[in-house]
Amino acid sequence: MLVSHDRTLINNLADRTIYLSRNGIFQTEGGFSDAWSLAGMDFASKQKQARVIRNKIGSLQEEMRRKMNWAAQKEKTKIGGKREKAHISRLAAKLATRAKAAQLKAQKQIEHLKQVKPFVPKKLVMRLPEYDVRNREVFSLKAVSFSYADTQSEHSHGLIEKVDLTASTNDKLCLMGANGAGKSTLLALILGRLKPLSGTWRINNAVRLRHLPQGLAGFFEQPTLLDNFRDTGCDETTVRYHLGAALLRGDKVCEPVANFSYGELVRAAIVKCILQKAEFLLLDEPTSHLDIESIEVLEQLLINFPGGFVIISHDRSFVENVSDKLYSLDDGILKLV
Repeated sequence: MLVSHDRTLINNLADRTIYLSRNGIFQTEGGFSDAWSLAGMDFASKQKQARVIRNKIGSLQEEMRRKMNWAAQKEKTKIGGKREKAHISRLAAKLATRAKAAQLKAQKQIEHLKQVKPFVPKKLVMRLPEYDVRNREVFSLKAVSFSYADTQSEHSHGLIEKVDLTASTNDKLCLMGANGAGKSTLLALILGRLKPLSGTWRINNAVRLRHLPQGLAGFFEQPTLLDNFRDTGCDETTVRYHLGAALLRGDKVCEPVANFSYGELVRAAIVKCILQKAEFLLLDEPTSHLDIESIEVLEQLLINFPGGFVIISHDRSFVENVSDKLYSLDDGILKLV
């Protein structure tokens, strides 16, 4: 049995998949795509069932109101002689008794329907601010080489060999490679935090660039999540609204940063970048330790991001869904896949 969040790996290896979600457990023959399709059909079925129950509840509530109003109207129409008034009073009393009994019966039915109504999670709808990003160069590396010299063993690690890479604000690039291949080193070279041993490097400082390092180290400096959005220039209502688009809602946003999962913090970080109108993102392993649902929310955030990015990830399905170009770094050589 294999437990994994890697959708491509599951599709390639599994002949039976058990998918656990907040909405239930789905088991099917085949890989992740088959389980996800089954979960989608279950979601549609529960949506339909919930809609039928809502309509039944509405009809019962309307019937209760109609009968109670009917009885009340009869009570108000006591006109004519004493005998006629007495007859109407008796009729109104009977109608009121029947209406009350019907109301109690309907209320019991409504309570039962509410109990059997299936839970249907809200469909993810991104409501993020839009802004124009003019296409322009962000950075350029030409024949860049780099290594960390180890004078003790006369070996080197993190080797980069004559890399050529240029990106604009319209580019959505993903970088894959084995652990220790030098992917994070390449990001450090792009940012200018490391200097190449040879080749040329330039970066456009006029572009609003944001870096999300591994583990988001140093990204959130204030104690609570909401406090970290004070420098976006947005009021609290606006911040809450857009965090809600990333499934971060209610009083939770006032909790300490330490209370959030890594997936929640990655989503919050991207929302913050968007509120700051970032034009280009550098993301180092944003999918590490994320469950499938969190990865899919992250995918939607990046698909809706108006600028460009370079992402390091080992998740093949993720990079294929969000990127326009995929590069591999192997033995210091960067290749377009």
